[in-house]
Amino acid sequence: MDYDKAIELDANYAMAYYNRGNLKDDLGEKEEALKDYDKAIQIDHNFIAAHNNRGNVKDDLGDKEGALKDYEKIIELEPNNSVALNNIACVYMKLGELNKALDSVNDALVIDSNNFAFWETKGEICMKLDDYDGAEFAFTKAIALNPKDKESLRNRAKCYRKLAESEEDTSKKADLIAKAEADEKRAESLK
Repeated sequence: MDYDKAIELDANYAMAYYNRGNLKDDLGEKEEALKDYDKAIQIDHNFIAAHNNRGNVKDDLGDKEGALKDYEKIIELEPNNSVALNNIACVYMKLGELNKALDSVNDALVIDSNNFAFWETKGEICMKLDDYDGAEFAFTKAIALNPKDKESLRNRAKCYRKLAESEEDTSKKADLIAKAEADEKRAESLK
C-alpha cells in the first residue's frame, strides 16, 4: 500500500515501482513483479538493479533469452558487474551453451574471486562438461569461502564419486570415496 501511495503521488518514481516489484516477486507474483520492473526501467533505462531483478524473474518464468538481454544490458552499462556475468553464465548453462557459460563465469571470477557463488557456478559448469577435477577444484574454493555451503559440499562429493569410478588404484579410489562420504556427512550436519 505504501508503494501504491508513492506511485500515486509520483507516477515517475522508478524506485517505488522497483520496490513494489521486489515485494511482488517475494510473494510469488512473478508476472505482476515483471510489470513493475518494466515500468521502473521505462522510467530509468539505466536502472541496473531493476534490469537484474527483471532478468531473474524472466529466468524464473522460462524466458532465458529475455533474461540474457537484461543481464547483457547491465554489462553494457557496467562492464565489471560480476553478478551480471555470473547470471549470464547460469543462463548459458541452462541453455546448454557450456563454453559460453564457462567464459562468463571466468570473467566474473577475474573481477571477484572471493564470491563463493561464482565458484559454485563454475563447479556446476565443469560437472556438466565432465571435468570433475575442475569441478572439485571450484567446489573446494566455494567451500573455503563459505564452509556452510551445503550445495557445494554435495556437489564436491559427487565429483569425488565420479573420480573414484575411473580410478584404478584401489587406495586412491578408497580415499576419494572416503572424501565423498565426509562431504555428504558434513552437508547433512549443516542446518
